[in-house]
Amino acid sequence: MDENDYKLLKNILQSQGINIHVFQKPYENMDEFDNGLRKQLYMNYDYTEVERKLRSLKSSHLYLINDVFGVCYVAITGRDKEDDATYIMAGPYLKRESIPDMDNIISRNKLELYHISMLQEYYNSLPITQDIETTVYTFFEYFVKEIPLKMDYMELEFGEIYKELEIRIEDEDKLTMGLIEDRYRNEDELLEAVECGDQTKAILLMNEIGKYRIEARSRDSFREKQNMTLTLNVLFRKSVQHARVHPAHIDEVSAAFARRIDISTTESELSKLILEMIKRYCRLVQSYSLKNYSAIVAAVINYVEFNIKEPLGLGYLAEKLSVNASYLSGQFKRETGETLTNYVNKKRIQKSLFFLATTNLPIQEVAARVGIYDENYFSRIFKKFQLMTPREYRSAMYGTVEY
Repeated sequence: MDENDYKLLKNILQSQGINIHVFQKPYENMDEFDNGLRKQLYMNYDYTEVERKLRSLKSSHLYLINDVFGVCYVAITGRDKEDDATYIMAGPYLKRESIPDMDNIISRNKLELYHISMLQEYYNSLPITQDIETTVYTFFEYFVKEIPLKMDYMELEFGEIYKELEIRIEDEDKLTMGLIEDRYRNEDELLEAVECGDQTKAILLMNEIGKYRIEARSRDSFREKQNMTLTLNVLFRKSVQHARVHPAHIDEVSAAFARRIDISTTESELSKLILEMIKRYCRLVQSYSLKNYSAIVAAVINYVEFNIKEPLGLGYLAEKLSVNASYLSGQFKRETGETLTNYVNKKRIQKSLFFLATTNLPIQEVAARVGIYDENYFSRIFKKFQLMTPREYRSAMYGTVEY
């Protein structure tokens, strides 16, 4: 499997919160396969035991693996030579119908009761999914045809119950703390991604966060999810504000989502709303962020945005903002790469598109609504930016002819 195929499979699985690793000689990263669980539970755990067990897997077979901690993996073995194996492992994850029994896990692995909180946090960090092996199998069938796979099933126990392992007593909360820190770090990165308008990264991080199952604060799971969605709405709003998007843009979006969250009736509906919120807030940043502009240029852009009908010439804006006209003109050109006049005309034409596409207002009235009171001049600058006349644009949008 080449690097591009691997990246595609990794993205598919990570969208469901599932990690994937490739292990090759000398297998120095084998402790990654269980997110460091065994290393945290046992003193000097030898991960070569894992590699030894994986050697029993047949080449070009896909295996669903259950281990002694009740978690699942999907594994594929490829061999160029008998002693040079490459292992691809997806996991760990939980199956919906087989949530681990904590008492059984503690007894089976000769652990102590104080390990329960650590294990619980570990399980809470894992995605609960179904039939991931079919996803992997289908991917190889369609994208990696040089490795024809056969599906197989086996249970690997990696030897924990067959030898006396020394339980790690000191720092027993280290794994728990690490998992909590991971969750908080992912949450911070999510808010940073929204602030940057990076929709793809934000959605991937939201999927990663979604695999954590935080201890319930109430018995009403829907109410809890609804409260969480309301909280995300507030946090996204603040992130966009940090990107210097004008509050007028933010408030309209935030209020609309708050109303929709309030009238939602199912957890599935709320999950869809969360993804929609990410996309909408990221688009706000992409469209209206003034983070890279000075205060004076940002003030001009906001003034033009909300006062498009006013006579927005250089002198008028300089007077409104109490700044020297020559300085304003030069600073605006340096930061935006265009003249103030060109920018104002472009914004006016952009706003006129809405009226032309959604109303039957005469062209002269549309021009007046965006601050241009000469229909001929409006038509000239409209054609400059849109490469067609206002009437041609309206006709193209709706196939209508204006008389």
